[in-house]
Amino acid sequence: AELHRMAPHLRLHVREGIPDEQILELSRGNIDVVLGPLPMTGDDLTIEPLFREPLHLVAALDHPIDAGAEVSREVLTGSPLLTLDPRHHLARQAADVAEQYGMTIAPDYYGTSLESLHQMVASGLGLALLPSLYLRSMGGAAGLKILPVQGWQVHRSIAIAWRRQSPMSAAFKLIADHVQSCASRLLAA
Repeated sequence: AELHRMAPHLRLHVREGIPDEQILELSRGNIDVVLGPLPMTGDDLTIEPLFREPLHLVAALDHPIDAGAEVSREVLTGSPLLTLDPRHHLARQAADVAEQYGMTIAPDYYGTSLESLHQMVASGLGLALLPSLYLRSMGGAAGLKILPVQGWQVHRSIAIAWRRQSPMSAAFKLIADHVQSCASRLLAA
């Protein structure tokens, strides 16, 4: 809504998808701009990093791991970790975290969105990594608790990309600046 007030004639049609596939579609000219997780690559693209946000390990409210005390690696060993489709960057990060903390990627479920992961965790099927801004969104943490893990330093970086020769570069730069400003404000709060 804030971006709309700043640029009322700018019309955005949002489409979710697999990040690497969206970058390919961007290079082909099928979409105009991508906002998503790094890494992004493309010789024909302008790629601007926007912000870095923490990823949190979350569990259902009734999960036996206590969210009031710092959680050790030993407590997490063998815990199922739910994740997105393996083609998502977040799924790759989840696999790294699972390996580092002795968790196992749940083999029978891959979420299609952060919301689907949220619902599966809240229903007690396992743990998941969810981004800070998602958890701060309306209802983003409903039915979940954040587990304070010893030594936890897991983040993801978000960027925006568009074709270098795009006639909409000025509009995309406006969007980039606005997203960066909003994210910085929210993450600092």
